[in-house]
Amino acid sequence: MKILRRLSALALTAVSVPFAQTTLEPYMLHGYGSTLFRFEFTEPVTPGDPNPPPDNTDRLAQSELEYPLDVFVAGLRFKHGFRMEGERSVGLILNAWTSISAPEGKMQDSDWFGIKSSSVGTTETSLFKFSYTQSRAELHWFGGEAGLDFGYFHLLDKPIRYGLLVHADWFSYRMFGAEGWQRLPDQPAQAVDFAPDSLVLTYKLVRIMPRLFADMTLIDHGAFAWNAALSAAPAFATDHDDHVLRKKQSDSFAAGFELGILTELHFRLSDHFGLSAAADLRYLRTKGELDQKFYGDDPGTPNDETGLGFKNLVTRIIGFGGGLSLGAGYFF
Repeated sequence: MKILRRLSALALTAVSVPFAQTTLEPYMLHGYGSTLFRFEFTEPVTPGDPNPPPDNTDRLAQSELEYPLDVFVAGLRFKHGFRMEGERSVGLILNAWTSISAPEGKMQDSDWFGIKSSSVGTTETSLFKFSYTQSRAELHWFGGEAGLDFGYFHLLDKPIRYGLLVHADWFSYRMFGAEGWQRLPDQPAQAVDFAPDSLVLTYKLVRIMPRLFADMTLIDHGAFAWNAALSAAPAFATDHDDHVLRKKQSDSFAAGFELGILTELHFRLSDHFGLSAAADLRYLRTKGELDQKFYGDDPGTPNDETGLGFKNLVTRIIGFGGGLSLGAGYFF
C-alpha cells in the first residue's frame, strides 16, 4: 500500500557537513510514497430498523483517499556553524523547498460499508468494498525547516550531533476525472469513467513536526564523508477537502508521531565546492476528528443532502515515503 510522503517530501532533514563552517546548497529531490487520508462513520442501530444487525453491532462506513507524493522537488539548504570551546559547535539550519512537477501516480479513492461488532474485550469488523476510482492529480507543495544542532559529541567512537528541527509543509492537490468501478453485494461491478479534465476533488494539507534528531558521521576521509541520521517527532496535521461532484466538504485535525531515517554522502571537490547524495525514509501516523457537511445536493443520490452534516468522525492521516536527492554545496 502506497502512502504518505513525498517529501512529505520530504524528509528533508539537513545533516551536518563536516567540511566548512558555512554551507549554501541547492538540491533536487525526487519523492516517493503517498499520504493516506481515512475516516469512518459508525451508526448505531435504531429502534424499528427493518433489517437490524445482531446485538452489540453498529453499521460502519469507511472512506480512504491516497494522495501520491512521487514528484520532483527543488530546494535550498543553508547551514552556519558557530565554533565553541574545543570540538564543540552550534549549527543554524535553514531549509526551504517547492514541488516542480506533477505527481507521476494517481489519487486513489476507496469506499467500504459493513458492520462492527463488540463483545467483552474484542471488536470485529466486516467490510464490503463497493467503490474504487483513480484520478489524475496536480500538486503544489511548499515547505521549510529551521533549527539548531549541537556537536561534536561521540557515540560508539563516532562523532555525532544532536538537534531540533521544526518542519512545516503545505500541500494543495487538485484531482481530475475518475476511472474505476462501483458495485453492490451480489451484483456485477459498474464502470465509472468521468472526463479526465473534470475537476472532482480538491485537498489541502498542512503538517507541522518538531523533529529531534541524532546525526552520526560514520566515515570522514576529508574529501569524502558518510552521515546517517535518525529522527522522531510529534506530528500535527490539519486538512480540508472539497468533493466538488458531491457538493461535500470536510475539515479535520489529527495528532500523532513521525519517525525518520536519512543517509547522506558528501564529496568535496575543492575548498569551496562539493556534492552530496541522500536518501531518506519516513513514517507518519496521526489520529483525530473530522467534521463533514454537504453545501449542496449530491446529484448521485435521490435525496437532497444540502445542509446535512456529521461531526467528530474518526479520521487518520498516515504517510509513508521519502526521497532521493542530489545537491551541490558552496562552502565559505
